Amino acid sequence: MKNKLNQKFKNNSDLILTIALALGILILINFFSYNFFIRRDLTASGLYSISPATKQTIKNLPDVVNVKVYFSRDLPSQFLPIRQSLTDLLDEYRGYSKNFKVQYLDPKDGAEAEAAGIPKLQFNDLRTDKLEVVNGYMGLVINYRDKSEVIPAVQNVANFEYELTSRLKRLTGDLPTVGFVSGHGSPDFNNSLAGVQQEIAKLYPTEAVVANKIPDKVKTLVIVAPKENFSDDELKSLDKFLMQGNSIIVLVDGIGIGENLQPVENKSNLIDWLAKYGVKVNRNLVADTSAGIASFSQGIVTFSVAYPYWPKLVNNNFDQTNPLVSGLDGVVLPWASSLDIDQSKLAPGEQITPLAKSSSEAWLSQGSFQLNPSQQFVRPAKTDQYNLALVASGKIKSAYSDATTEQGRLYVVGDGDFIQDNFWRGNPSNLVLAQNLIDGASLGSDLVSIRTKQAGSRSLANISDVNKQIYRYLNIFGITVLVLGYGLVRYFLRKKTKTIEI
Repeated sequence: MKNKLNQKFKNNSDLILTIALALGILILINFFSYNFFIRRDLTASGLYSISPATKQTIKNLPDVVNVKVYFSRDLPSQFLPIRQSLTDLLDEYRGYSKNFKVQYLDPKDGAEAEAAGIPKLQFNDLRTDKLEVVNGYMGLVINYRDKSEVIPAVQNVANFEYELTSRLKRLTGDLPTVGFVSGHGSPDFNNSLAGVQQEIAKLYPTEAVVANKIPDKVKTLVIVAPKENFSDDELKSLDKFLMQGNSIIVLVDGIGIGENLQPVENKSNLIDWLAKYGVKVNRNLVADTSAGIASFSQGIVTFSVAYPYWPKLVNNNFDQTNPLVSGLDGVVLPWASSLDIDQSKLAPGEQITPLAKSSSEAWLSQGSFQLNPSQQFVRPAKTDQYNLALVASGKIKSAYSDATTEQGRLYVVGDGDFIQDNFWRGNPSNLVLAQNLIDGASLGSDLVSIRTKQAGSRSLANISDVNKQIYRYLNIFGITVLVLGYGLVRYFLRKKTKTIEI
């Protein structure tokens, strides 16, 4: 009896010790997880973890940044994942710097939130078997010294890292101004480019400038779809701006498209100016089997078609060694012209690198253009790959003097339409390309890695008609054949086993 009691006491002691050890281990895990942030993101582009650029920005904060999050507790259930994702992201930010402080506040009556610039939102919510309208808040305020930034509503956490990090950069440092060159037949800065200007202005100060009177605060110039000549003074001013170590982005058409799809040769002398630096803009149009979807109207009928004169650039069409474009996918360039590199015009030490190319199944159209979207487009027997975007870097020589620059960059895209509001709104990757070029020209590739990990459209690779048929029949009959094959193998193996047993 005594032995049984001793055994029972020993078992209870072992159980208590095991529970105590388990609790101790859990306490240690909680302690280390709270003080040492570790997270593993297995997605290909790191969708659920902050990028190295953000980590560096957070670690280098010169002073305390206070983030006040105003999220109503009583939000409809469909917004709960947004709140959780936002909390996870901000906690990760906080894990990389003690200067990044986060405070979560319940707005209650909304007085404090609205005073801070967070608007009251209305939501539809299904409660007690009826649809109700409820009010709530889901924004945040970033305070740094005597400056602040307001994000009125957090509705898309997918792009929130870029938005938050860019605002931190704007709060903690002076960013260069991006100038859009006005006149010369370019789209109106406050009309066709209003939307893209608003997106760029979220990070950079922007303004319309005159080519021969460029303010000192402007460090990046964007020239969009010029159709008219520049004066000699303006061209020399652009050259001087480049030689001062600044960057110029030129989006130019070799062939413009007028009303009723009428092609118009672009006679702007800016094309001749670009040729002085080794970039030749051809007066042609690139057609590609990898094509974007375009919508056209015929009377009262609107139809959509894969339009070869809108080349669609998938991931492998971009220079995978350049972070400005390596993460892009699904960019559509309407009525783009090909670009060539004139090696004879390159100064010693100057480099011109392709940023984007068409697919290898593209062809050129020039002289006589057949642009009618209703026609049956036939791919010619001879196709090739053509440059659609280039960057000149290295030791660029002035076209008017012996001056050179190693800091300046000249970016050229053979299309001036893709950045305009009526085109990029249907193809968000177009906006990302424009933003990446401006980031690269203004800051280097610091912010690009954050934005491009959200940009990919995961376009399917082009395959031949023969392969399409093969994959189709494999999908239809492949599983059936595999199941039948497995069944036959099992049948003969079992039959063989029975024979051996007999």
